[in-house]
Amino acid sequence: MLWRSTSSYMPGHNLVPVTLFPEALFYGSSLISRVYQGRLPPTLAPTQPQMSLIHATWINILPFPRMRENLIQWENSFSHSEFIADLVGDLVDTRRFFSSPASQVPNEVPQSTVVLQAADDEVTSNRNGLIIWGEPERAESWEATPGFLRKWMWVVEGCKELIESTNRWRRVRGEEPIVLSTH
Repeated sequence: MLWRSTSSYMPGHNLVPVTLFPEALFYGSSLISRVYQGRLPPTLAPTQPQMSLIHATWINILPFPRMRENLIQWENSFSHSEFIADLVGDLVDTRRFFSSPASQVPNEVPQSTVVLQAADDEVTSNRNGLIIWGEPERAESWEATPGFLRKWMWVVEGCKELIESTNRWRRVRGEEPIVLSTH
């Protein structure tokens, strides 16, 4: 077990260890109360919001601390089912996730980064998500498709390691890099 979750909505009260089954990685809510040092990759080390705010459990599997923080901050403002469908396709039953009204970008989200250049290519043209080319706990294994970035830019706000990794994979294929602009 990599972390302990609480079954309580009051941090610090009634801490109960929970065994994590594969479906628990996506469904339910969590609050990380303690991390077993040395057994967790640095990219998955919990952030302060993960340890202080109850949040959707699926957020914990992403190896980008800033992305996890963005998702937790705006958790009640976007459709989890739509995000998960874009993230993993039909690998999980998205009917079990929170669905908000049709808007992908919550009105309250201050979006300061926009996609300037993100041409679809042979590999990413029919995908709208994140591609994992290696070990999932390693940030450099991940690639964001242009469609994902156009749709979910607020989620990757501040995740420079994802953009760097994405452009590295694109260079390997001889594709143009994705260019973002901060305004």
